[in-house]
Amino acid sequence: MRYIKLIFITSFLLAMVACSSGVKFPVSSKIPTADIFLKIKSLESGNHDIMIKAVYLAAPERLSPSRNVYVVWGVTSSDGIRNLGIIDNENGETVKFETMTPFALTEIFITAENVGNITKPEGEEVARIDVKGLKE
Repeated sequence: MRYIKLIFITSFLLAMVACSSGVKFPVSSKIPTADIFLKIKSLESGNHDIMIKAVYLAAPERLSPSRNVYVVWGVTSSDGIRNLGIIDNENGETVKFETMTPFALTEIFITAENVGNITKPEGEEVARIDVKGLKE
């Protein structure tokens, strides 16, 4: 039992160090088992690298109502809401989403959708985070 506790504590600390340069999305009522982390890095070119890592993200087919994909959206102060891409979630254990955008984002949110190539969110929002001031 002591050995298991030691492994758990060590794993937890390593996970915290690995994600220390990013932030964690608030726990979602729609996908409460998912731990979703975000890292944004501002580049000299004016673009922004965005990396989202999700652990134990349920497949969108398991939601109620069932959906086909998760779509990541960026909210901008001047250009409205932008589709940043699809989270490819095949196994649900650990998934990563990476993209680059020229938009200065104020929020990022994730929706469960039937299709990914849409210009406005139509499905249910599953997670949201305020990103003002997070860029490195």
